[in-house]
Amino acid sequence: MEGLLLPICSIFFSLMLIVIYYSKKRIDLIENRVFSTMLICSVLDSIIVTILQCLALNGVSTIESILLNILNKIDFLILLIYANCVLLYTILITIPKAKNSIKKIFTGFNIIGTIIAILVFLSNIDIITEGTKTSVIGPATTIVYIVVGLYLISSILIVLINHKKTDKRHIPIYSIIGISLLLLLFYKLNPYLIIISITLTFLNYIMYFTIENPDMKMINELNIAKEKAELANTAKSDFLSSMSHEIRTPLNAIVGFGQALAKEDISGTAKEEVKDIIMASNNLLEIVNGILDISKIEAGKMEIVEVNYNLKKIVNEL
Repeated sequence: MEGLLLPICSIFFSLMLIVIYYSKKRIDLIENRVFSTMLICSVLDSIIVTILQCLALNGVSTIESILLNILNKIDFLILLIYANCVLLYTILITIPKAKNSIKKIFTGFNIIGTIIAILVFLSNIDIITEGTKTSVIGPATTIVYIVVGLYLISSILIVLINHKKTDKRHIPIYSIIGISLLLLLFYKLNPYLIIISITLTFLNYIMYFTIENPDMKMINELNIAKEKAELANTAKSDFLSSMSHEIRTPLNAIVGFGQALAKEDISGTAKEEVKDIIMASNNLLEIVNGILDISKIEAGKMEIVEVNYNLKKIVNEL
């Protein structure tokens, strides 16, 4: 019965973590999806290990031996998926640009995973027992050791090469790599140790408290503030546009009357002053027209219109 204690505890704590994790709102990040897969792998591993230990309590018959063989291979695949997720998570948090090629990365991982899964299922497993304890050895076990070891070593290399980009999210990666390597060593020395399931659960708890999961309440508040700012900006633009239209009406009248006065028979000094009025009004009209262009500026559709100009006239006006 003591072989059942840790797997049962692992099931309980894994399920509790899943309930806590999925009961909270979270952003749909790729990292979160990977972590979700790791949570599911942990629960499935714990359940399979518990079943394996239950089957071995009263000895192993021929039929039970076949069932143990199949269940152990399924459990190996779950462990490989977990190690796969560790490597993928390490890539995502260490090399942000990798997200741009996530589909290609997933395809590569799926191809490699499929090949390894076929090799595991085609390889033999030898069931060994010691009293009520049971374990497995054989080629399939060796393949799993090697592949998991390669995944973990790859994770180490990625972190070491990009050590300047590491942050608190890498804490569980260090823990997973270190503890998993120790587990491989201990399991090789004593295959009857039933500590993998509880270790995976423990590592998931560490990752839960470091995974990138921004506060949804804060994000909602930011979205509300953004909407209010956009409404205020729209109101400002509408006001400026309306005001500019209102100003243009009297300005057009001033320009029109100024031009009419310029045609009248008035003294030379008065005519120059009328020209100044017309020039100032035209300049002000240009400014107002510029204000009307604010909607184009905000939309990024402002166009530069090339027109001919008289340099001598501009200098005289200045």
